[in-house]
Amino acid sequence: MRALVRPPSDAYARCLRTDASRAIDVAKARAQHAAYCEALRACGLEVVALAPEPDLPDACFVEDTAVVVGPRAVITRPGAPSRRGETASVERALAATHEIRRVERGLVDGGDVLVVGRVAYVGLSARTDETGARELGRALEMEVRTVPVGRALHLKSIVTRLARLAGALAIGGGIETDEPAGANVLDIGRYAVVSAAAPRTAERLRTLGVEVHVVDVGEFHAGDAGLTCLSVIL
Repeated sequence: MRALVRPPSDAYARCLRTDASRAIDVAKARAQHAAYCEALRACGLEVVALAPEPDLPDACFVEDTAVVVGPRAVITRPGAPSRRGETASVERALAATHEIRRVERGLVDGGDVLVVGRVAYVGLSARTDETGARELGRALEMEVRTVPVGRALHLKSIVTRLARLAGALAIGGGIETDEPAGANVLDIGRYAVVSAAAPRTAERLRTLGVEVHVVDVGEFHAGDAGLTCLSVIL
């Protein structure tokens, strides 16, 4: 397995976020991103890094630009117009190894897409709409079930899954966490990467037999993001 990532550029200080009063430390974000990549390697992944995008503040959040299922990679149409320039380099990176399809109408961010088996749960959020969800289902040739997200930025801001628990953490079931950062964990087979902001979640997953790697991604939480946002798992 591989992980496609992109380190933050200096422009990351100007990323889209709900609390723009909180300054982002780009140097610290780069160090946290490097530690994140090391955690991915510790989980057995080959890390493929794209070049930083100096003119695209949110480009480190590569998850939003593509949904990859098996040999097929669907290039999304991000809900924020300022982010649509991020998809071209991701498409080029995936084209050599995947069948490329595109969402041509509507809006869809990869952070709103949770694939469980042959079903794609798609969050309806400020960044993803019904038309985009239908287009994604067509491109993936999968059943799509839409989920209202409410005030959260993305579906995966509030729910993720762990294969290690045999599908227990899916829509309509699983375990709950009282730590906001604990709702977003990165599933890598028998491993999970968990934010340092969710220590109780990490410990609970360990008691369930999950091998946990904890990473500090506070500068990315400041950009309204979580662990899954920073990679596309191939």
